[in-house]
Amino acid sequence: MSSVTRDRASATFPAVRTLALSALSVVAACGIGFDPVAPPPVPPVDMPDAAIDAPPDVPQPPDAPPTVLACAPQTFSVAGTPKFITAVGTRRGYDVFVVDTGGSVTGYAYRFTPDNKLELVPDTGKALPVPLTPNHPVGALALDSDASDGVEVAIAVTYDIPAVTNTATGVVVIPLNAQLERADVTEPATMNDGVEGGPGILALGDQGKVAFVARVNDGTLGLAQVSRRGVLVPGSGKVIDTAGHTVTGPTLVRSATGYLAVWGDSSGTAPDAVATSLLDENFVGQPPVTIYADPNHGSFNPTAAYSAALDRYLFAWWEKPGRDFVKFSMRDRLLAPMPGLIDLGIEGAVPVVAVGDRDFLVVWEDPTTAPKRVSAARVAPDGSVTRPGVTNIGGANVDFDLVVHNGQPALFWIEKPTGAAALLRVDALCAM
Repeated sequence: MSSVTRDRASATFPAVRTLALSALSVVAACGIGFDPVAPPPVPPVDMPDAAIDAPPDVPQPPDAPPTVLACAPQTFSVAGTPKFITAVGTRRGYDVFVVDTGGSVTGYAYRFTPDNKLELVPDTGKALPVPLTPNHPVGALALDSDASDGVEVAIAVTYDIPAVTNTATGVVVIPLNAQLERADVTEPATMNDGVEGGPGILALGDQGKVAFVARVNDGTLGLAQVSRRGVLVPGSGKVIDTAGHTVTGPTLVRSATGYLAVWGDSSGTAPDAVATSLLDENFVGQPPVTIYADPNHGSFNPTAAYSAALDRYLFAWWEKPGRDFVKFSMRDRLLAPMPGLIDLGIEGAVPVVAVGDRDFLVVWEDPTTAPKRVSAARVAPDGSVTRPGVTNIGGANVDFDLVVHNGQPALFWIEKPTGAAALLRVDALCAM
């Protein structure tokens, strides 16, 4: 999926992600108003020979169905002390990016084996060449691996900018090849302007376009296209009218006709509400729609997913009226309630939404367990909810991501057993 970018280490308050759009003059001309910040130099990375660029895929007959994971959960070791994770499905399997407490980003590539399990691709599992000090992966996006430029995955990573006043972090979009090395030596756009991004700031549009969304510094919603090499496309910047309300934690997902932007809407006189707007491929938006608002409690980390098979959207967020609760809302393609609010009094925070073949999947951090783990729900088209379990080995949740690849959901999460090293857990959620 679009990957997740929430601070689950402290889910008792809204997680804020400080990101940025670019300082390119053409984007500034759109009225977004970004200040230029020159990115630090990044040393060139030697390209691997074509013969070793990518490991072979699992052989498949011409008419074979897409490869999916076996149901048995798997466990992998990870380096350092993990803090955040984001994952993405690729042509060979999955790529996983982990930020540890020291700030380094490590990329792990996993490929399918003949028995539909995962194995680590040789020569991956190493630190990425990220400028400055990264502190969080804010999204990863699988791109067309057949392109001549060798770009397979784009990862957006936030990092610290101690030398810049009035803002603590920025974001850089880095193109990677199949070995999770820099795909070229072109300097990617380094972006900062004291803005916030949500769990899905990158989305893949039509004809290979990559869309980027963030909150610009005056509180409005800004969008632009990013090239495969991580540079904002000239003339693509747009600002979405949010009626003068401040935007927090924006997310961008694909919709039936283009994109769906979701954000926390703050009027300054009431708690944050969940707002959304349908956009076409050129970011021309319809008037914002309020999905949920409570006069007494704020709504945090809103996200959504669209099911083409069901022609439905499912929104998810969490609020804090004392304890943390997750809530959902199902809408039709015009964002009308269908059936609308789904509130079952489920305790949880920072939910992630994905689309299955016949329903929606939601995973969130569960504060009712000790230590905190992850819980899940399957939401049917009629709004009914079932609560399957998520396997664990008795450890605490560090961070997680939910990815749908080849039509199958997979939960990637870092579990930290007491007194032992953290582990990467992969669960196909077949029980769901």
